[in-house]
Amino acid sequence: MNSHLPSRASDLTIQQIQIFCEVFDRQSYAEAARQLGLTPPSLWAQVHQLERRYGVALFRKVGRRVTHTPDAEQLRDALRPILAGLESTFDIVGPAARSQPRTIRLVTGMRMALEELAVPLAAFRQLHAEVSIRWLHADNRRAQELIAEGQADLAVMLEPTPEWRSPQLEFLPAYRIEYLAIFPTRHPLAKKNPLRLTDLVGEPLIVGHSETFVRRALDFAMHQRQAANPLQVVIETDNSALTIACVRQRMGVGIIAGREGGELLRGLQVRSLRTTLGEARIVVAWKRGVLLPDTTVELVDAICAT
Repeated sequence: MNSHLPSRASDLTIQQIQIFCEVFDRQSYAEAARQLGLTPPSLWAQVHQLERRYGVALFRKVGRRVTHTPDAEQLRDALRPILAGLESTFDIVGPAARSQPRTIRLVTGMRMALEELAVPLAAFRQLHAEVSIRWLHADNRRAQELIAEGQADLAVMLEPTPEWRSPQLEFLPAYRIEYLAIFPTRHPLAKKNPLRLTDLVGEPLIVGHSETFVRRALDFAMHQRQAANPLQVVIETDNSALTIACVRQRMGVGIIAGREGGELLRGLQVRSLRTTLGEARIVVAWKRGVLLPDTTVELVDAICAT
């Protein structure tokens, strides 16, 4: 390949990419123009240049709005990390990178926040007293949205299955936890060995709702075993910490993803469901294309060392 020949991308500009992404997200030239402080005709002209450069149609007019083509969707997924990477350069180079204190916005699940993540965050704070942490909690879906929207820098979550994994995020394996059955004190099933899922039929269960990973793992396992009798779920929660709180009030038997020696489980009876449900993996996620500053990388390392 002749290195003196211009790149096919040499005619593209950052403004064209920003305009294309804004029109894609808002499905309107007028709304995108208001957001960018430009005029709709100037946006249309820039998008039209992109269409000529790529040789495909990117948008089609539907009423007063525009709809994107499959080619536009592929292009948007490819350009997202480029824009994110460019934006993140201001966090690692120049005055903004040297200004202190810096805030890292972290979003996690409630149980892991109360248990295994407190120790690595405390250790990180001892090394970086000048860096503040804004700690949020959310379920997996919302955590991914917060990262994609730029409202959080890092997320720590159960590893999403492929159909629930945002293409806008990078995922790094951090550590493993397991599925657990938790019982109120002196519950007869807590001493059963081995404990099978079928033993829980007829028990009032407290478990995540249908969109949580624990519930999907449980339903899949029951489906594989072709269980004749369904499980009796009496309380659905959106995080394991709530499930544990309900078990502590003797409302039923809980099923969670966690650690057997977790602080929240103290005083309860716990049995591993590893042989029936397997293990779960915790991952750290951030926006694809973003160059993480050194302090953020150190926080990721501390979490992965958990």
